[in-house]
Amino acid sequence: MPNLVSRLRNGNDYKLITSFMTPPKIAAGVAFDPDVLEFLSDLCTEFQRDRSFIINAIVRNYAQQQQARPRKEERAIPF
Repeated sequence: MPNLVSRLRNGNDYKLITSFMTPPKIAAGVAFDPDVLEFLSDLCTEFQRDRSFIINAIVRNYAQQQQARPRKEERAIPF
């Protein structure tokens, strides 16, 4: 996550796009544990961004890290 934090601080992780080019947002209700919500609120304050921006940045960063790793052999789930 330190790499993500430095990219958020530098503000160069995402390009600014005009409103007519912005893809539609999809709301998703999520319940947070109190400690996670406190950490998220601290990040929002530190970077002066809203929760959605921070969560999207964290998930995008995680997805990029996962794609860079070689996939493990997938196993079938027995039924």
